Parts: sequence; structure tokens; C-alpha cells
Amino acid sequence: VRRALERMRVPPSVAFLFHTTRGDRGGTSWYQEPPSAAESLLPQDCAILSAACPDIQANSGGLVESESGVGVLLASFDRDRTTFLPFHIGSGGDDSDESGDESGGDDDGSDREDEQSKRRKGSDEIQQLIDRLDEAKPATADNSYWKIIFVYVSGGTSLDPDAVLARVQDTNPNCIIAGGVSSGGHVRLFSSGQDDDAEQCEGEQKRSAESIAKAKNILEKRTVRQLRSLVTKMIERARNGKGESYIDDFVLNNIDLTKGDTSKENLVDIAISLGFGQQTSAKNPHDGIDLKHVESGIFGVAIGGDGVPVSAVVSRGCRSVISGDVAPQASTWTVSDAAVLRPGQVGHPFYRGDPAGGNESCHVINRVKNNETGEEMDSIDFVLRNRAEFVGIKRNDGDGFDLTMLQSHNVATGHLMLIEMAKGPDGATRRREIPDHRGSQIDLFNLDGEACIEDVGNKLERLKELVAGKHLLAGLMFSCNGRGPGKSYLINEEMCDANAWHHRFPSVPLLGFYAGGEIGPRAMSGRNMNIFQCGNSSLQGFTAVFVLFVVPKIKMGGFSIDDGRENVDEFMRKRKGSSE
Repeated sequence: VRRALERMRVPPSVAFLFHTTRGDRGGTSWYQEPPSAAESLLPQDCAILSAACPDIQANSGGLVESESGVGVLLASFDRDRTTFLPFHIGSGGDDSDESGDESGGDDDGSDREDEQSKRRKGSDEIQQLIDRLDEAKPATADNSYWKIIFVYVSGGTSLDPDAVLARVQDTNPNCIIAGGVSSGGHVRLFSSGQDDDAEQCEGEQKRSAESIAKAKNILEKRTVRQLRSLVTKMIERARNGKGESYIDDFVLNNIDLTKGDTSKENLVDIAISLGFGQQTSAKNPHDGIDLKHVESGIFGVAIGGDGVPVSAVVSRGCRSVISGDVAPQASTWTVSDAAVLRPGQVGHPFYRGDPAGGNESCHVINRVKNNETGEEMDSIDFVLRNRAEFVGIKRNDGDGFDLTMLQSHNVATGHLMLIEMAKGPDGATRRREIPDHRGSQIDLFNLDGEACIEDVGNKLERLKELVAGKHLLAGLMFSCNGRGPGKSYLINEEMCDANAWHHRFPSVPLLGFYAGGEIGPRAMSGRNMNIFQCGNSSLQGFTAVFVLFVVPKIKMGGFSIDDGRENVDEFMRKRKGSSE
């Protein structure tokens, strides 16, 4: 970290760290509770997100390896054009049942009520995250403001990760959501009220001159817009009794940001008076930040603004059961009869008479037809006859087949059902009406080791073409732990994804971890031209998700500067329009 900081021309605004949890390197794990040696060296206003996993990987300095105990990628974004929002939800701390066994064996529907209550509580917590994302962006920004949200899932979270991803994606349809299932991690939660669960110190705390100076140093690096947003949220929290403010209620209620309190100096003073930089945890007294050790929950950081040059590529590697191709461009089979089941409708696979349950719409595929032979059959017979692991759907205007792993709920009703992205709370949708799949092409796929190697190679070759003339700065990779780092029953090659990257981009750093489930745009087959994906993110398996930072190359033109007397006199004559 010290070497990286020395090489940077400006301080980092975000840091991605990857720790190993394995204890076979010197007998102890490199993963430490906060602050770790690496994280403690970073600036206080730098967003930090770290993941702990049994295996991490690093492509750096021409090497491809997975033996290091920690990997670090530092990045600097234009702070005037970029917003960072760290978060941690679903830790499950409030879900314990304190009533003992008194109500435990009664068959009076209480268990069902508890389940519904937990679902509603989880829905509320997800909505709070969505509200925070909405509040943190500028008032004039639309739903494309957030460019990427890194999401890690750890331990026994009280939330359904699929529901979190779907709800957040629904309100930010053009945002990349990427990450994976880890063993834990750290996230730096700023003390501006971004962590509702942070343990607050009791009683008033006297600010030291050093504490105020540190807080000012952090705040003065922010723009007036960022300070105004910060102060607005802190005022709201203080008025609701959630903040760290100790100023008089009369003064608090008479702060008016529409009048004379809008200068940068005033905003900094107001933020400090409202408690910015106060210690946010008695057990972890960081001045201005809370570096939180996460053992369970869903945590991450959202990055938004027009200064975030990020793209995503997803590879899986499936072979068509019907054609035998790795990336088929078309299928001879189409959907001839289909429908859409909305949340709450009878027949929905997750409908239990509870309006709060089953937020997902379902595509029902009843029958399929071979356009070459005219053969038509029931969708379940089509799947069973071909013994497929994945079903792929390609709309007529689509680019590639959208892959869905077949599970019991997909066929439990006697029809092939494909779950659409979840909608908002209580089944409300902010998207256009979902058309059914009639007329869409349908194909069936199985995982294949050679196909995995071929697919990631093809995707990165296409990436090489697309970034020609641009500058690929670095990448993050979230790969399935079934794809590395060692050989597996399916892929007879070590670190196949990292090595595929190294062969195409040997000088570009790539860091990441091997996950127990990857988060990214849904894997597709046959998407060979426009490989960049955003939206439609989900928790999936046996994929490699690449997050890429790509910027244009700036060509500096040549300049001829001649300030000799004759040249200056000639320039002045032309400027004056004189022939003298």
C-alpha cells in the first residue's frame, strides 16, 4: 500500500482490498479485524471495501498468482464528479427471537406471521438502501447516476440477496451491480449517518482541536454540492434524534440552506457542528470514519457520477445441447405458447396467499416449436428429453441467449417457468409491462469445461478489439471457486480466467477473489459482439465477472513556441491588422 500511494499523483478516493482467510501461510491468517495494516495506511476520506475469501488472485507486474495474503487496488476519481456511498444491511442482529420457547410449538399461524413479518422488515431495509441511493445523488440526476454498485454477501444474512439485487437494479436499471459471496470483509462507513446500525457513544463528547482539524481537512476536499447534500442529511438525522449534533434545537431548526448558509466555509462549519468526525463507535474509535468488520450481511459501495469509466463483461461457458455450439447465434426452436404470471396471481410458484410474498413475475413457457421440421411439443418434455442444465431465451431484438439455471421451482407446476427480475415492494413495478416470450428463440445448454475456456477467451479477444485506441487501466474479477484457482472436475486448467486475461493484457493489473456465488449481469450465450453488459444483475454460479476501468487515450499535440522579436512583431501586426 505504501508503494502504491507513493506512485499515485493524487490520493486515492476508493480502495479495493482482497484478503485470504486461509491460515496455511505461516500458520496464521492474513485476514485481521480492523484496522488491518493495509487499511490503516489509507486516507481517512478514502472509501474502503475489502473481501475475505479462502482464495484470492492477482495479475500484477507480469505475474499471475493466488498465493499472496492480500491484494490491493487503489483508484482516484474526480471528487467533484463522483459520489461514494458505502453500506451494510441485513446483518440479522435484530432477528433473534427473545420470547424463548413459550410461543414455539403452537400451531396457530404465528410462525407464518413471523415469516411474513421478517419479509416485510427485510423489504423495509431494502427500501431504506434504495432511499439512501436516491438521496445521495444530485437532485437533477436521473436513474442512470449510479454507474456501479459493488455488493458482497457474507454469513447468515437476514435478507434474500436476490431480492436485494432485483430491487436495487429495478430502481437503477442501467447500473452495473457486481461482486460475490465472501467469508466476510470490511467496509468504511463514513460518520455522516450512512450506517444506521453503528453503535453510538452515549453522552456528549468534547471535540479536540485535532479532531476538528481532521474533520475540516476531509470536508474541505468536497464540493459545495457534496457538502450541501451531506449537511441536509445530517440536519434531518439530527432533527429525528439520530445524529451526533449537540447544537441548540433553536439553531438547528433555523438552519436555512436556501439563504446565506451556502458558502463552502459555512457548510463545513455546519457539518462539524452537526457532529461530522465524531467517534461513531466506542469499540472502534476512528475519527471521521467507521471501518466496520463484517461477518454477516450484505455490504458494499456504490459509485456514481459522470466521472466513472466502468464496464462489465461476464463469461460462463455453456454448450448448446441442440447444436453443440459454444456460442450459438440462433436456434431452430421458438416459443409457441407462453404467458406471464404476476406477483400475487394464483398459479405463481411462490404464491401462498400472502401479498408480501412472491415479488417476482414469472414467464410461463407452455409449448415450443421447431421451425425447420414443424414439430411442436410441451416445454417440460422439451427440457427432459434434452437433459439440460440451463435454458436460454433470445428475444427477436436480443443479443444472445439469456441463461437461466434450471431448478425444481422452474418445473414444479408442470410448465417451464422462468423468473423475471423482482419488482418493487408489494409487487409494484416501475418498468414497462413485460411481454411474454411467444416468438422468442429457445435453446438448452449444459456446462462444459472446454466451453468455459473457449468462452472467456472469445470474450477477452473481443474486449481487446473494443479497447483498441483506449486505455484499459485495471480490472476486478469475481470468479466462481469452481473455476479456480486449482484445477476442477470440469476445467482442467489452473486459474483459467486469470491466465486468459494475462495472455491478452499482460501489463494490466487484475485483482479479485474466488467466490461462493458471483454477482453480475446475467450470463448470456452467443453475445459475441457487444460483450459489455449492465443491468439485469443476479447472484449466479460458475461465471467470471470482469469489472473494467477504461478511459480514452489523450493525444497531446505538438506545439511550436517561438517568442523571438521578429515572430512577436509579426504576430502583433497581424492582430492589429497593420501592414507596418
